[in-house]
Amino acid sequence: MSEAPAAKPVATSRPAAAAKPAIRATGGAAPMVAAAAAAQTATESAAATVEAVGETVAKVAHDAVAASVAKAKDAAPQPVSLGQLPPPRLPQAATLAGEAVLSQTLAVAKTWGAMQARMLQHACEEFKASVDDAEKLARVDTPSQAVTLQAQAIRRTYESYADHLRELARIANAGLKKD
Repeated sequence: MSEAPAAKPVATSRPAAAAKPAIRATGGAAPMVAAAAAAQTATESAAATVEAVGETVAKVAHDAVAASVAKAKDAAPQPVSLGQLPPPRLPQAATLAGEAVLSQTLAVAKTWGAMQARMLQHACEEFKASVDDAEKLARVDTPSQAVTLQAQAIRRTYESYADHLRELARIANAGLKKD
């Protein structure tokens, strides 16, 4: 039988040290080493400049906010006792709007009431006329007289309804003209 191959040891990597690596100049690598050192120095210098600018901006912003807060505290009105204040007045717009709404509501209510009264009156008149027509029709002896009375009743109903609609339109228009 064949044996399993022996396991190879696995190389473990060690974390890099936090210290800066030492750069050695050997042979023809001197210009590259010098350029790397110069880049590292420039990076450190730029980081220090950015940090200094950030601190300066933060200090200026903090001073500006502190100045604004102090100015707002100085400009804040001092409390006044209620005895020194005059009583508040209603705004003129609120008074006018309330009066306009109330007057319009009253005008609509009056117009609606007049129209309802006229419709009730018309209904009563129609009922009375229908009862009178039925009584007349009951006393008729011939079919020709009955047909004549029914035709007259239909015509009277039509004219009465047309007059009723004209009266309602007049009442509605009178209510609109007042606004």
